[in-house]
Amino acid sequence: MPRTGFSQENSGALFTSNLPAVFKLGVKAENQKSEIRILEIEYSSRRSDIPINEDKIRSNIRSKKGGVYSQGVVDEDIKYLYQTGDFQNVQICVSEMRDEDGERGVRLGVFVDPKVRVAGVDVKRKREDGGLDDLLALKKVDLLNVQVKETVRSPAKVPHSKTSSPHAYKLTQSGDILSPERLYWEARAMEKLYKEKGYHEVRIDVKEEYLKDGMAMVIFKILEGARGFIKKVRFLGNHEVSEMDFLKVINLKPNEFQDMGSQSDLFDERTLKDDIEQIKNLYLNRGFLDVNVRASLDSCGVSQNESESGSQFNFSPKDKTEDLTLCYRIEEGQRYGVARISVSGNSFFSESDILKELRNNSRGIEIFDPISLKFIHSDGITRGRAFSVNGLQASMEILQEMYGRLGFREVRVEWKTEPSEKKGELDVHFKILEGQRFYVDKVIICGNSLTKDEVIRREILLKPGDVFNTELERGSKKNLERLNLFSSISTWAEETDSPSQQKLIFSVLEKPEDITFGAGLSFFWSDRSNQELFRISFFPAIIIVTGPKQLGVWKGNLMKSIFSIGE
Repeated sequence: MPRTGFSQENSGALFTSNLPAVFKLGVKAENQKSEIRILEIEYSSRRSDIPINEDKIRSNIRSKKGGVYSQGVVDEDIKYLYQTGDFQNVQICVSEMRDEDGERGVRLGVFVDPKVRVAGVDVKRKREDGGLDDLLALKKVDLLNVQVKETVRSPAKVPHSKTSSPHAYKLTQSGDILSPERLYWEARAMEKLYKEKGYHEVRIDVKEEYLKDGMAMVIFKILEGARGFIKKVRFLGNHEVSEMDFLKVINLKPNEFQDMGSQSDLFDERTLKDDIEQIKNLYLNRGFLDVNVRASLDSCGVSQNESESGSQFNFSPKDKTEDLTLCYRIEEGQRYGVARISVSGNSFFSESDILKELRNNSRGIEIFDPISLKFIHSDGITRGRAFSVNGLQASMEILQEMYGRLGFREVRVEWKTEPSEKKGELDVHFKILEGQRFYVDKVIICGNSLTKDEVIRREILLKPGDVFNTELERGSKKNLERLNLFSSISTWAEETDSPSQQKLIFSVLEKPEDITFGAGLSFFWSDRSNQELFRISFFPAIIIVTGPKQLGVWKGNLMKSIFSIGE
């Protein structure tokens, strides 16, 4: 907190200032007991466009014209002005002066920046001619209620509403203190909302119109641009991965390439970033570790539906669309293969046993792909074949499973790669932290109130005293899932007093008991039979009525009676 004032030292008081703007004084007091009086107080602001309330300042400081100067009182005055909540950048500067009678004293310069309160917030569309109107492509209420996430640069302390999340706050509202930094991030949040709707060229500026009495009107001026749709996708520089492989994993593509469950052809910046990662992932799992992917957009043309008057500014913004060509430029780089696989840290298994396990059980390992965000099957890495990021993860799963079957349920596997002697090949090294081997102390079941313990226990493949086999633990969970009695099943281990034993916990959430009521009607006739069959179902009973083919009026009356019963 900046502040200035006098510092008095013993018999010769030297008056100094902590701010370069304040005059330095070299005045020696004739009498140590003499008092320094405040001869004048000036109030000013660095912003000439915002008036300051001098009465408010006077009522919140103790330093008065004609009073005795005190550095301690000045320090308190600065603190009191901050505490009002109406001022920022408060400084009190001190300089020497003499009055008309020649009395020596000081002048206090009180500098404050008044905090401006927001009178109202509005959003306007900025036309190409520079004018503003209300023809927004998005609803104004959605823009004014956008949630702004806190960032490193955004305001650290913004009051949260009861409905907002701890890491987000609402847009500036009437009565809030005006903060240009906060308005900047709110404009970026609005731009993000527009880009999610396909307006990739949107630009938003903030205008502050200062009113009287320390109030200001905030206007977000939105230059929307056209709404972009992907009409063509091009791939340049790809030699080892085909265009069809790319089209299978990306979401931004023309409608003719869209699959069931894919995104639309509406351009979205966030989806584009995901698609770039998907393309990189294809290469990383084929040994191209140095791949670089860049994307650019080219406009194929803009179309808009003009009004009957012919004015280009009266059209609905939603009718202004832009056909886009999305171009990916790919630098594939070197393809790397696996030259050698080595292991360290192992004591329970020999290195030859581990390498044999990696070699013989490397097919179709289920792993979670962090790029596609789903479980996939991948082969582990193998000498002489291309290095694969997913293959590396699969090999780590193999090692964890190998140790987990024999009770090492807390085993950790670390890895590193090093260039091999031959260019384009890598040596892969696994470091194993085996940890403790565990046995099952007891099996605990919780969460069941309708299902008996023995029904659950007979599906569990582990019992007290067994080696804590993680494969059997997962198998037990699958057995319980097949019962179709539970909406969720989770398992974990808890420590016991014995360092080599752990409790196995099965926690289940039972499905609610369903009571079903219903009614149905079906009609069946076979060429091989001279009978027609009606079946009427009112849960829990089923009524079957048969009759000759030529039912005539009786058939119509029967149908009428059936539907009367249903009502």
